[in-house]
Amino acid sequence: MTLDDAHLRTQLRALAHDEPTPAFGPTFPSTIRAGARRRRTRGRLATALAVVLVGVAIPVSLLAVTRTGQPDHAIAAGPAGATPTSASTPTSRPAQPPVPPEVPGAAGQPPIKIRLVDTPRAVPLTESEKATLIRTCAQSVNIPGDTGRVLGAIHDKQGYAAIIVSETEMAYCDIPTGKDGGPAVDRVEGSEGNGAPYYNEYLLPPNGPLKSFNYQGSGWLYARFGAGRVSPDVAMVLAVFPTGESIVVPILDDGGFLARFKVEGANFPAIDQPLAFYAFDGAGKLLDRLDAWKIPNYGSGYPTSQRFIEMSQACIDAAVQAPNSPAGVPADAVVTYSGLAIPGVAPGRDGIVKTDVGKVRISCVGPVDESGWPIPSKLTFRGSQPL
Repeated sequence: MTLDDAHLRTQLRALAHDEPTPAFGPTFPSTIRAGARRRRTRGRLATALAVVLVGVAIPVSLLAVTRTGQPDHAIAAGPAGATPTSASTPTSRPAQPPVPPEVPGAAGQPPIKIRLVDTPRAVPLTESEKATLIRTCAQSVNIPGDTGRVLGAIHDKQGYAAIIVSETEMAYCDIPTGKDGGPAVDRVEGSEGNGAPYYNEYLLPPNGPLKSFNYQGSGWLYARFGAGRVSPDVAMVLAVFPTGESIVVPILDDGGFLARFKVEGANFPAIDQPLAFYAFDGAGKLLDRLDAWKIPNYGSGYPTSQRFIEMSQACIDAAVQAPNSPAGVPADAVVTYSGLAIPGVAPGRDGIVKTDVGKVRISCVGPVDESGWPIPSKLTFRGSQPL
């Protein structure tokens, strides 16, 4: 064991038992957070995780994660302190107005003449089909206690696709066409998507008419993507390139939407052409314009190494003391392996901490302070699953 290894072991044990400790040495790197980065399954590389190993803390920028298609084995916990309530109640939305011949361009640019290149439509899904999609088109990094919500499915000239959101991620998946011509949700093989920059970011309603998930997708040689949510007063969403290629984007459950363009012909917008969303009310009035691919706000940066360890240890302690304490987590367990933290959108709102203890993954939620990170003493156990 090296001097640095011994130093870290001392630090971990002391933090776990509130003992005085020496300051972190220069060899202890800052813990990193998995932010809103593109994530893929099907054997692709997934997001950054903050990994604290026995003897060394390693910022791992890429970690392989695959999706097995099996349901998560989560042990439900009590309700989170400041988690948004469900927005799945049906909303009365105004009827869609006629498509305008043109829309305003970006600042300093001329109006854009609309040229519709596809006619996507929303596809109704049964509750059984939604439950199947939760299993087959799920997020790439499993967080115990997450509850996936299917915003809906669309059909366009590329076939079927769906979008799912949870407290920590959004997922997009292609859906094969069944023998009956409908979506074969049981044949979906994995997904790709984004991690949330803030806990519950994809479940919170938009602050204005439009919210973009900053989803760009993959396969840029053959498709362009965008996704987000709209407020209840929005009756129509247009996805528009500066060169005029456009689609009327179907509005799905909870105001979610998924835009997808198929690349056709040499004149299709180049990769560097931006995509924008335009929202209209029932009278055809333009309510908002929003760039689809803005650089997202990654939140509160990175917690300090000490704060991260304190949050992880507090989560372990909360899990041990919970009425539904997970089996396999010793009462004297100390932070020794991997973890992840996602900040809250504002002080008083919830953030989340995930950590692995032996062969068990646990997660906790709690209100955040001005730093954006959960307050260790206020974390409550959220759920667990075997690794």
